[in-house]
Amino acid sequence: RSVLKNPKILAQGRICAMTVKQKLLQKLGVDPQEVEGLVNYSLFLKGVQIGLLFTERKGGETKVNLRSQNDFDVGRVARIFGGGGHRNAAGCTLNHSLEEAKDIIVELIQRDLENEPVRNLTS
Repeated sequence: RSVLKNPKILAQGRICAMTVKQKLLQKLGVDPQEVEGLVNYSLFLKGVQIGLLFTERKGGETKVNLRSQNDFDVGRVARIFGGGGHRNAAGCTLNHSLEEAKDIIVELIQRDLENEPVRNLTS
């Protein structure tokens, strides 16, 4: 519930980013895989085209779940980081802190929304 209370709306309302910290998972006694479906709720918000869920993992990694409800291919973003999925649902794991991973993924998507293809963003 606390994850759904404070989503970050970005890119003029087109992106919704939610985070789950390791501390919350431990407090609730929840496995990180059990929260992955929360990303779907982000697409219920008016105007949101891309939903992101960043889940902090032990060891400094961050799991990223990506969803879209338009022509934006979140699978393409996930594949850049060794993840997978398809156009509207994908995931990947970054060897970065929660905030770093969020900055990286959001910047990639924002640049792509501004018509700079994702394939050029990591070079």
